[in-house]
Amino acid sequence: MLPPPIPAPKGGVLMEQCTSFLLSVMAGIVTHYACKWLDGE
Repeated sequence: MLPPPIPAPKGGVLMEQCTSFLLSVMAGIVTHYACKWLDGE
């Protein structure tokens, strides 16, 4: 899905980790609301 990471001088790895973390948090939030919606609350 995503293109391969482009080697970046300084901060490339940090940016990749931050992006991965944010995606994980957003996925958790979406999952939480999907479960609430399916439970009918």
